[in-house]
Amino acid sequence: MQFRAKFGLSGWLPVATATVYLVAWLFRRNHPWDLYFALTWATAALLYALKVRFFYWEMDSACLRLRWLWGKTEIPWQSVTSVEETEPMKSLNGRLIIYYKDPDPMTYRTSVVVNAQDRPAFLDALRGFAPQAKLEA
Repeated sequence: MQFRAKFGLSGWLPVATATVYLVAWLFRRNHPWDLYFALTWATAALLYALKVRFFYWEMDSACLRLRWLWGKTEIPWQSVTSVEETEPMKSLNGRLIIYYKDPDPMTYRTSVVVNAQDRPAFLDALRGFAPQAKLEA
């Protein structure tokens, strides 16, 4: 199974900001900073859109894989300990944080934040692949 990230509020904010600066530049052409800020925010929106496009999660019977461009991280199902909301406002946020234990003592990361487009299907798949994990979502 493959799950893509959703283009949420974090993506629409730079789009809206770039649009405001572009409209400001169109109406008052003697302010070059408006165009500079519009291009800067448009670049931020484009980079966020590329991140959403090329970052996804895969699930199979062996592990949860985080994939981006040429990189990947694999988390075995038996090491997943719990799944929680990142913030208490469930209806607005929708992001999950997956905690896992890594046998390597030098590992600096033991959690992953997931913002999947199809959240209910993602949670159902997690319940199926990692029944030992405590789900608080």
